[in-house]
Amino acid sequence: MEQNPNIEKYAKAKIEDPNLRLPKALLKFNTDPSSGELCYYQIFEDDLQKHKHLAEEIAAGAKLDRKVYRIRNMELWKVIGDEYEDMKQIHKVSKATIGLLVDSEADNHAHSFIDLVGTVEQVKMAEELILDKALKTYQGPLFPVILMPPTIHGHEIRLDVDRVEHLLGKNFKNVLALEVVTGAWFQVGDEPPADGPEYDRIVNIYGPKAHVCKALTLMHSQVFRAGECPEAEEELDILFSELSIDEVMESMKSRIPQNLVASGSGSGSASASASGSGSGQTEEQHVEDKDESKGKKLQQHEEEDVEEAVSGEASKPKGSVEDLD
Repeated sequence: MEQNPNIEKYAKAKIEDPNLRLPKALLKFNTDPSSGELCYYQIFEDDLQKHKHLAEEIAAGAKLDRKVYRIRNMELWKVIGDEYEDMKQIHKVSKATIGLLVDSEADNHAHSFIDLVGTVEQVKMAEELILDKALKTYQGPLFPVILMPPTIHGHEIRLDVDRVEHLLGKNFKNVLALEVVTGAWFQVGDEPPADGPEYDRIVNIYGPKAHVCKALTLMHSQVFRAGECPEAEEELDILFSELSIDEVMESMKSRIPQNLVASGSGSGSASASASGSGSGQTEEQHVEDKDESKGKKLQQHEEEDVEEAVSGEASKPKGSVEDLD
């Protein structure tokens, strides 16, 4: 049986929380968006006996599933269609109950939530149809994460308009490449901050904390020269110190599609001995030097990934590399 070529695409287009704990608000129906609390503003379900039919399917051996994702409104608009017609069709085909939710926090960041309920097969189909609809708007195999866990980390940084222009790149190619490589979301404000100079803009970065840290690292390497902004480097060090081992390992994973990475092994590690006292160096210093060199190589690989994502071409063979504030 041939493997579905979309499996890797779907996997890279979403980030799931393995320990998802649904917000209590999802257990209580709320229809007043003005309250600022999490509420449903649209539910797609035509079957008035859905609970009964779902119970029958479970009794017959099916498994109940429920997934809740955060999605940017810019992606959600691509999926729902005019007068919600496309989302209605997704519900009709998948037979999953689909709810759209919002609260004041998500609304302030131009985010919404998607709630999928049904059997495992129904929820999976609805999820894939939603991703298919959104991914059609991206050319080639390069695309950002479409679906995030409902609870993510948010980080705000201020940049002057010249650095923002460099961050975005021509036709937004650079910022898209950063999103592709890091699995984080970038949002750049159009207006200056109320308490800042006219040439400043607010840049928000969203995602699991490890992804945000990776995004910040690559962004700093592009918009700042080494040592130019010690405050930003110190802030980044603090963020990294808060990561768990699992989060650090997750941040090191490459998100570049494998068909863009040239096959074959690398040219091997080049050895170079530094001049100087040499013989007086302790084993501990050797370990520190090795770790520092490894860190520099990792950042170099990540920067190459960004260049690769911008160009859409494979580079030379190389090694692989929670709450809103």
